[in-house]
Amino acid sequence: MERKRLVCLVTILLTSCFITFSFAKSIKFKSGRTVECKILEKTDRDIKVSLDGIETTYYLGEIESIDGKPVTAQISGSDYLQDREQLDKGVSYFKNGLYDDAIAEFTKLIYANPGSAEAYYNRGMSYQAKGNPDQAMSDFTKAIEIKPDYVLAYIFRGDVYHAIGDLDKAISDCSKAIEIDPNNYGAYFTRATVYFDKHEYDKAWEDVHQQEALGVKVPEFTEMLKKASGRDK
Repeated sequence: MERKRLVCLVTILLTSCFITFSFAKSIKFKSGRTVECKILEKTDRDIKVSLDGIETTYYLGEIESIDGKPVTAQISGSDYLQDREQLDKGVSYFKNGLYDDAIAEFTKLIYANPGSAEAYYNRGMSYQAKGNPDQAMSDFTKAIEIKPDYVLAYIFRGDVYHAIGDLDKAISDCSKAIEIDPNNYGAYFTRATVYFDKHEYDKAWEDVHQQEALGVKVPEFTEMLKKASGRDK
């Protein structure tokens, strides 16, 4: 029962805290629309962002500015825009709790572009939200195979491992995510909850301290850890 509570807590943090803490950039589109998001990657053609805990990609040709700075796309990409539009459609379904519709959209994109790590990752998120860990695990793994430095795929696969009780693999995935991105608070928090489940409280505290140093606090989990470890910090 406690493991289920921990996993739920992790899932809430990994989705809601992306909204609360990670919005670092303001993107203004030529259509006039503006979104707040965390930019994960940028090329001369596109940017990959975290938006409400879901990854999506925008073609630079449709963006007017980022944080007020003009943007110029150096590569044309009508097919690319079509893929991005389908990703956005799936993300919209996901955000509205329409997980079957989201899965259908991401599956269409996978058929059209089987090399899209982003499509596999987002479909995995949808399967996880539906409570289908096997399918989620498979999609996160495929996303990692396509893109070995896919930090969020490691974190959420680690969350799935935690949910099914494979704690060592959960720690391994979180540790890999930290190796790739030492400033990812979600990886520290997820690993802390796994250490908690293993009764390795000193290690859990180390990760909590790292997570808090990055500006994110989860009082509910900290109180649980205090009671279990007999420590205040």
